[in-house]
Amino acid sequence: MSSHKIALLTVWCGPLPPYLDLFLLTAGRNEGIDFKIISDQPPPRLPAPNIEWTTRSRAGLVRQMSQDLDCPLGVDHGYKLVDLKPAFGHAFADLLKNYDFWGHIDCDTILGDLAQFLTPERLDNHDILIFRGRNFVHGPLTVYSNRERINALYRAAPGWRDTFSDPRPLEFDETCGRGRVDQDPCAPEIRVARGERTSMSDVVFTAASRGLVRLYDQDHVMEINPRALPVKMRWRNGRLFDESPIYQQYRDLALHIVPQRAPREVLFYHLLFAKQIKSYRIPRWASLPDEFFITNLGVYPSSRAPVWDRWRDLAARGAAVALRQRAR
Repeated sequence: MSSHKIALLTVWCGPLPPYLDLFLLTAGRNEGIDFKIISDQPPPRLPAPNIEWTTRSRAGLVRQMSQDLDCPLGVDHGYKLVDLKPAFGHAFADLLKNYDFWGHIDCDTILGDLAQFLTPERLDNHDILIFRGRNFVHGPLTVYSNRERINALYRAAPGWRDTFSDPRPLEFDETCGRGRVDQDPCAPEIRVARGERTSMSDVVFTAASRGLVRLYDQDHVMEINPRALPVKMRWRNGRLFDESPIYQQYRDLALHIVPQRAPREVLFYHLLFAKQIKSYRIPRWASLPDEFFITNLGVYPSSRAPVWDRWRDLAARGAAVALRQRAR
């Protein structure tokens, strides 16, 4: 177990989502990491002592964050809070004062064993850790060294106050809506010259290229659309493995769909696309089974997992997508 103290923060306003139970249960299995959730909702049953829930009204939360950041905040609805993630180190400094690292984490994730990826060696040698491997700060999970120089990085973005006070969600935490994988981050001064909004990715990757921060950026997560590509994942006793026949690999400023010849351990599965499918099965377990599967159809205990023959058809569809992408 790492000697580094790590806290991961989730800020949520509005009705609690149905997938929250899975997040809490898998977070509870990561005993060496503290999860701190701040919400305007009363806490559900918390499955483990490493999860701390703080209830605040949205107005009170926004007022406190605005004071700590010394900036008016345009938080008219909960989703605007994603823009503020890179500033959590300042906004929740009191909660984080006893930690070596902090991170923002989304609750639409099913977690594996985070200690396999937040290793002492990586933490000793990096200031910021990203686990998407696609040249941008990843909103669902990015981890920062809890030092003032790192916590204040978001302030290097020209116009950050305007971004925070604008009530529109602007995706500052990632790329400010520039979602194309071939859109590399660039220096904030270039964004200003172009009349473009600067994102946290621009700030972080520019700082790394100039030797100002030590950045880790490798792909250790599963974030795939189950409508388009095969999803076969196995969670077993706290660890999560991707056993899908193909996966998306980012290289040369493009996404490539490549065969996966052996299972790979991943940090989490992001329900980004799956949660939008009304029929997607998300169980409300009181406790985790020793093993369960994540599939194109939903999350199932091993005794009720769907027949895997479907993967051949889905793999064929994935191969067709890959061919179309390469033909562009």
